[in-house]
Amino acid sequence: MLILICLVDMSICLSLTHMLLFVPSNKTSEKCKKPPPCLPPGYVDKNCKCQVPAVFSKRRCTDLLSITECTTLANQLECYRNASYMAVKCRNTCGFCYKESFAQIEKPKRKCDDFHVKCPLWQKGEQCTKNANYMRLMCAMSCGLCVDPAKQTTENPAACRDTYIYPNDCKEWAARGECQRNPFWMAHNCAESCGRCSQRTTTPKAVTITKPRVDKCTDIYQSSSCFAWKQHNKCGNAWMKRNCRKTCNICTIPSIEKSNQTTNTPATPVVVTRPTTTKFLARPYLKPNVMNNQPLIA
Repeated sequence: MLILICLVDMSICLSLTHMLLFVPSNKTSEKCKKPPPCLPPGYVDKNCKCQVPAVFSKRRCTDLLSITECTTLANQLECYRNASYMAVKCRNTCGFCYKESFAQIEKPKRKCDDFHVKCPLWQKGEQCTKNANYMRLMCAMSCGLCVDPAKQTTENPAACRDTYIYPNDCKEWAARGECQRNPFWMAHNCAESCGRCSQRTTTPKAVTITKPRVDKCTDIYQSSSCFAWKQHNKCGNAWMKRNCRKTCNICTIPSIEKSNQTTNTPATPVVVTRPTTTKFLARPYLKPNVMNNQPLIA
């Protein structure tokens, strides 16, 4: 009997590359003298019929937990935070069933709200900036990232964009094929770069997002780590200039200040990306509190 196994990991079982086939046993070959045409990743079952992933997976697209349990977990954002577990227990509710193409992947809907009782406290501790990705997911309301519901009908197209803190990384990852290799994370954080946004026929209105006021000269990353890297003379690193400004005493950007003094035209925003000069290139991560491309200490 030919066994079809769907590997479920943090990338979710959404592509044909996750379908592994094993060699049929002798009993199967004896029963099926003339097997029908069946291209991989399909397989011939014990009844001598070709089973293809789209049909096979559709029959198995059910939640192992009750609808109430899966719905409750989905409302707690477990489809995002604990994808490997939810892909097994609540695959239908989370939309983790087999899809023939990447464009068919749809994230479960979630409301813009705070999903932790400590969100207001974390916001006061500047976590909206220091731990932006986690806070955007769990504490959107406290961080001022929720759009006025009355404006959603006219401004909804603008909501589809690259929400990752370093937008240029999304474009780089998309060019390297991360939209296919890591579809769930990329669809959530780099929707525009992955072509997940529908074409816009009219120019959408600008969405004003209010963020908590933060001291301009602060360490975005943990100050203790910034200090350790400073001791190893890493302040010249571009990543350090972006994330450890206070520790490295980099509290002004001369080029921007000079532009503001000589002309009334607003200075062109400076897009800062993390360096790729270390051994490993930046890659989408699955845990929001893990930082990539930190300075390496020899």
